[in-house]
Amino acid sequence: MYYRIKFHSETGLILEADMLDDYYYRITGDIYFQTDEMAEGDLVGSLLGYHILSSLANVEGASIEAAFNQEDADLGAAYDALADAGVMGDVIQDILVLDHIVLDSAHRGQDLALHVARGLVRVHGSDCRHFIIDALPEDYADTEDEEARQKLEAHFARLGAVRLPTPGFLLLDLQARQPVLESGEFLPRGTEVSMFDRSTWWE
Repeated sequence: MYYRIKFHSETGLILEADMLDDYYYRITGDIYFQTDEMAEGDLVGSLLGYHILSSLANVEGASIEAAFNQEDADLGAAYDALADAGVMGDVIQDILVLDHIVLDSAHRGQDLALHVARGLVRVHGSDCRHFIIDALPEDYADTEDEEARQKLEAHFARLGAVRLPTPGFLLLDLQARQPVLESGEFLPRGTEVSMFDRSTWWE
């Protein structure tokens, strides 16, 4: 028995202008619980992410704000979280965003979301400098449940991600390559990694 993610990505091209209509593409994923290699498996969750094409935006003279497409509220919030943390600078490398992961209740409590996040980085993060995680609960805008937000932040911090000043967002520097992305073992519960503490990072 094992879990499997089937990724789907989509982007568009305006042929007459020979340029992308947006400087990002959406990444979705279906998460299956597999009991038989010959069967499709049971669908137990999904994910949504974005690959921000900062490098292409830079080549074509567009701004990083344009790459995040501020008309999309979720991506706009991710951009603001990065900007407020002062890590944008002259970013010209691509950025990977994890918007959310949804899991059936029967498949929670076993670090599956962390494995899914790491899988997203492994498949779609090779050209990216930063991996930003939106750890706000899906119903946060309505409930403002701070306990649930802090619990999710602490959970994703076990990837080696650092909390950004904007509540609900974490950042992983993919150039530093956190060891948990390679070893398969996550940091212990309650671990916090400082933005400048690389003691748990690969050199």
